[in-house]
Amino acid sequence: MLISNRKNLAYPYSSVSNRVNRVNPKAGVAVGFLLLVLLFIPRTASGAEDRKLILKAGLQYDDNLFEQTDGKTGALAIRLYLDSNLSALTSRKSSISLQYQLGLKKHLTAASSDSLSPVNPVINRLALLIQDQLTARILIGIYSELKSRSLLQKAERYLATQTGYLQGQARFFLDLNLTEHLWANISLQGSHIEFQRFHDFDCSARGGQLRLNRSFFPRSKFWFKISAKRLQFRRKSLVIEKSDGEETVRVTDNPQIDFLKEAAIGFRLYRGVLITGGYSFRANSSNSCGYSFKAHRVYVLLGKRFTSQTRLQFHGLLEQKSYTEAAQPSSSVFLLSEQTTGSMVIVNLSRKLSSLSEIEIQLGLYRGECLERRRFYTRGLYGVALSFRL
Repeated sequence: MLISNRKNLAYPYSSVSNRVNRVNPKAGVAVGFLLLVLLFIPRTASGAEDRKLILKAGLQYDDNLFEQTDGKTGALAIRLYLDSNLSALTSRKSSISLQYQLGLKKHLTAASSDSLSPVNPVINRLALLIQDQLTARILIGIYSELKSRSLLQKAERYLATQTGYLQGQARFFLDLNLTEHLWANISLQGSHIEFQRFHDFDCSARGGQLRLNRSFFPRSKFWFKISAKRLQFRRKSLVIEKSDGEETVRVTDNPQIDFLKEAAIGFRLYRGVLITGGYSFRANSSNSCGYSFKAHRVYVLLGKRFTSQTRLQFHGLLEQKSYTEAAQPSSSVFLLSEQTTGSMVIVNLSRKLSSLSEIEIQLGLYRGECLERRRFYTRGLYGVALSFRL
């Protein structure tokens, strides 16, 4: 199959008219309500301290709702967030814990740009962690997670990055305490994601990770990590063929397969200020033209408690990415979150109002990669929220 118009190889937005909505937001809300009912069932002998329930409500202003490089459109939204944790089993050697998170966003203004409309997402996340201490030096565990993003309203056109999805993952891990100051973590994982309207970009992944941790002095930790992941997409791979000085994009009969490899080092120190930082290098190779890249990432996280009631957090991330192929198959290509490039600065100031409530002010500045790759947009998120421990 030959395609002469490169710009039609991917979708910068979603249209209701030619895609089927497969994610039902009511189902996600119903699941969340059921879990809340279970959390409010009278406690067993394990005690109420094994349960945590936090409700957060606030306002957030997004100054670039549609990820535009110029002529930004902003909007104000209400955000609701629920975080619940339940320890179903806790013994001397084993533990089972369940976490459920629910997030909703409702825009207060009917902003639009180039016929694009904002979406009001509902995000559900359910995670299960099972751990067992086999010996004094060996810990094994299984972590599984199910996450969905659905839309409350059916906008006619919206950004592809804002579409709904259903994602599941599972991870088996082994922690080895090698010496008093050296321990290792080995994990194998698999995942699958299905998008609401862009099924060509559905992806299955599997891979592994090895991480070594070392403590040289008290209140410190240093680590080295290597990982590899194989990603197989539902879409077919693309190749560029040259004939008579002209380039033609051809769709093959083989699915796109990427290999994402990463090496990283990091540290954590506490000297009155909690400091976490690190560097990672990622390399992605693909059998589909235009998807192979290399990326460098540097990050830092600072946490400072000024008083028993007030704390400040700073998170900085700088990432540089370069494609290894000069030829690009399309002006817009949809990428998974782990394949995108982004830099950000986030400042969070919070203060306890009581033993069960807290106020939080957050400023976030972001630089992200557009669907039209090699172009970047900037975004500012400004928010205030109140949280309550129930």
